[in-house]
Amino acid sequence: VWLTWKDIRQGVVAQAVPNVKISIFERVLLTLETPGSSSLALMYAVIMFFCILISVSLVIVQSMESICPGSNCYSEIETICVLAFSVDFFTRVVCVPFSRPALAQHDWHLEVAVPHPGHTNESVMKTRLQRLGDFLSKPLNIIDFIAILPFWVQILFGNVHCPLAFIRSLRLIRFFRVVKMSKFNSTL
Repeated sequence: VWLTWKDIRQGVVAQAVPNVKISIFERVLLTLETPGSSSLALMYAVIMFFCILISVSLVIVQSMESICPGSNCYSEIETICVLAFSVDFFTRVVCVPFSRPALAQHDWHLEVAVPHPGHTNESVMKTRLQRLGDFLSKPLNIIDFIAILPFWVQILFGNVHCPLAFIRSLRLIRFFRVVKMSKFNSTL
């Protein structure tokens, strides 16, 4: 008895793409980090895109005395943006240790398949603390932390007599997030 393609097609297709079970931490991280993973992730990326644009615009507007004479000009909008960035950053900090690196890091597959000369595939067996350390040491995550730092320093310690204006100006670097998002998603 010979089997035809019609006889075995459904079984082959069903086994070709197995279902991958992901935890709630991995689902949240995928939503925050990968705009193409779902329609919710795309909406979230668009909202964060506009928050970044508003935040960058506010830094520019607040530096112009003719438009914004007081130091607290548009502070409510700035507070909303910084709170959105803070929730985003700290949610990712909480989710990263409990997520597999293969889900959120696009370069991880290439690194495991073709490691650098002299390196082994140690990234497969990283502990939660090591994954958190890797996350916190990435340049864009450092920028995200620096961008929200002045707000929280001012909330926790009041008016600190140090040049927080310089650190606030580093929020302009968040614009690189926009470039990063547009690289992964053609709809942005």
